Amino acid sequence: MIFEHDIHVHTFLSSCGNENAKPEHYIEIAKKQGLKVLGFSDHVWDSNVKGAWPWYQPQDISHVLTIKNLLANKTNDLKVLIGCEAEFTGNNKVAMTKEHAALFDYVLIPTTHFHMKDYVCPSNITKPYEVAKLMVQRFNEAVKLDIATGIAHPFVPYGFMKQTSECIALISDDEFINSFSLAKEHNVSIEIHRDMFFPVDDTIIDKDIFIRVLSLAKRAGCYFHYGSDSHSIQAFEQRNMIASYMDDCGITESDLLPLVRSN
Repeated sequence: MIFEHDIHVHTFLSSCGNENAKPEHYIEIAKKQGLKVLGFSDHVWDSNVKGAWPWYQPQDISHVLTIKNLLANKTNDLKVLIGCEAEFTGNNKVAMTKEHAALFDYVLIPTTHFHMKDYVCPSNITKPYEVAKLMVQRFNEAVKLDIATGIAHPFVPYGFMKQTSECIALISDDEFINSFSLAKEHNVSIEIHRDMFFPVDDTIIDKDIFIRVLSLAKRAGCYFHYGSDSHSIQAFEQRNMIASYMDDCGITESDLLPLVRSN
């Protein structure tokens, strides 16, 4: 399968985005690479939701939506979507109100930003079985909020990447099926993410780990979308190798989220 979309792309409007990560640059590259659908999903924290880290505070709804002005008359025949990535800190707290979620074409919710200690992940969580339990808990909470269009990088344990294989192995097939069935029930898409297959922090991930995860999501009947999570235009070119693994997962174009389909 060839991915003709990418809806997890950060621009300079994200505080962690490269200053040269401008919408027009992504659009130019996307067209050259044959993409049909491109989605911008900068980090956002709705100012109507209390508890934003200082890092998040400047990235409110109005800030993220300024991208609309930057896109004027630049999309041509490329389908461009305006989404966002709204932080999730657990206990049903997501950085987005349902009212403001309607301002976007889609909302991605990350459930495993565990590198944010004592904000997303309690600092007393250190062991693989604790990380595994928390990933399942947070995923299940997030899909039931009825705000997420998709879950960003599901079950990728940031902050614990060197323990990825142990963490994933501690989650049974039945637990995964239960979680993905919840996602299916709430029409939440599962992200096929770059970090499932490419090295993160010098940690090489065995591709079979996430082939198992995505195969179970397929078995549960989930929709899927691809997300590079690019923060610079240099990190925007890895999807073809990942797409080659989709046969192993049993995922075909008919399993893609309708939003990301070009027709």
